[in-house]
Amino acid sequence: MTVTELTPHSAGFDLTPPHDLGAEQRTLGGMLQSKDAIGDVARFLRASQHYRPLHQEIHGAIMHLHDQGDPADVVTVLDLLRKRKVKLDDPTYLHTLIASVPTAANAGYYARIVRDHWILRELIRAGTQLVQAAHSSDGEPAELAERARQVIDAAAAPLTESGLRSMDDLMVDVTGSLETEAERGLPTGFADLDALITGLAPGELTLVAARPSVGKSLLVTGFAAHAAIDHGHPVLMVSLEMSAEEITTRLISSYARVPLYSLVHRQLTSRDWDAISRVYAKISSSPLRIDDSSHATLAHIRSRLREMARSEPAELLVVDYLGLLTGQKAENRQAEVAALSRGLKLIAREFSIPVVAAAQLNRGPEQRHDHRPMSSDLRESGAQEQDADVIILLHREDAYDRETPRAGEIDFIVDKNRQGPKATITAAFQGHYARIVDMAPE
Repeated sequence: MTVTELTPHSAGFDLTPPHDLGAEQRTLGGMLQSKDAIGDVARFLRASQHYRPLHQEIHGAIMHLHDQGDPADVVTVLDLLRKRKVKLDDPTYLHTLIASVPTAANAGYYARIVRDHWILRELIRAGTQLVQAAHSSDGEPAELAERARQVIDAAAAPLTESGLRSMDDLMVDVTGSLETEAERGLPTGFADLDALITGLAPGELTLVAARPSVGKSLLVTGFAAHAAIDHGHPVLMVSLEMSAEEITTRLISSYARVPLYSLVHRQLTSRDWDAISRVYAKISSSPLRIDDSSHATLAHIRSRLREMARSEPAELLVVDYLGLLTGQKAENRQAEVAALSRGLKLIAREFSIPVVAAAQLNRGPEQRHDHRPMSSDLRESGAQEQDADVIILLHREDAYDRETPRAGEIDFIVDKNRQGPKATITAAFQGHYARIVDMAPE
């Protein structure tokens, strides 16, 4: 049997790029007739999105005159085109454009048709580039797949209406919402922290930063567990520091209150097994998903979120930790971390979910008398401080002085809170149970 490779020609495809010259003519004809039509068209269409180069020039001339506050009619547009040395084969062509449209009121309708054909051309152009990149193995498959999704998203973006909002609409919405209870994000498991930052809000990036072994992994894991296990919210946790099995062991220790040491060293009593059996179903049935890929990238994370969206969309993303994410090549490590930080913030906005990321601090706290951290101690990039909506710095006195009267306490230093004040909240550090919990009320 002979195998014939399909080509665009053999498959019956028309290789002429999608376009509609009639719609382009009617769009321009409407713009030449009415200033209102120019405004309608400008909402949907740019000059470069016409297929015919001459139409791009005419559209550009109309918009230039309009932006200058000058009339954009046949005489003024023709004069500007001559000054720009744009050649018209037919001097009466602008009159032809006006005659092609019965009323200027339809210009916006025709502009959408022109724009839609431009979108199709963009998809073809980008698709061709992706095919070439795939054939040449130019990049990791996950990166190419993410690039393809970005191309589709970018092409689809013009299909949505403009996000431009008038102050009249905004005032109605905002003042109306003041009569209802304030919206709160996902609970963290800490009452005072939730009251301060109003929970983990969609679209916001929260950084939990500390020196090694202070408790940042415990806290971000606790956020994920509280949302998924205690409240049933689907959570994606990307762990680059611990394996999924290690995280599960810590969750068993935390919920069953079985010492982590006993679990790790397999020194379990019958009472321990009873405690594990009581929490087994609660943990195993929770919508917590753990990805412990060792070389996770932003593209990989987006892919995982889209994968979850097909069944149960994630309502929280937790990354442990930012410094171990694999970024694109940059001129230096600071630029790479800055791109990762910005990428996590964009993921929060794109998927409308809260993102929590653990981050490492430099040695600044160790050089101070009180060892208390500051946001400026964030390692490798000040961009993290800029991108984050909330920054929680962790401090434990017993990490430096075992004889301190504050042994077993951990401070959440909220050093940045875009929606509220800064404050320090104290919680109980129970490392033997792999958890951090609210302080018992006095």
